[in-house]
Amino acid sequence: MHLVDCILNDKTPIVSAEHARHVIEIIEKGYIAAKTGKTQEITSTFSLN
Repeated sequence: MHLVDCILNDKTPIVSAEHARHVIEIIEKGYIAAKTGKTQEITSTFSLN
């Protein structure tokens, strides 16, 4: 709903696309690690600055 509010009211979303991509990579790597039993390397980076 936050994103819809931002679109309708021309506001800046709290979460950036870069941050969302980073979170999705972490989730996907978690699934792979659980399936394979091996740690996975995270390649994306994210900074709050």
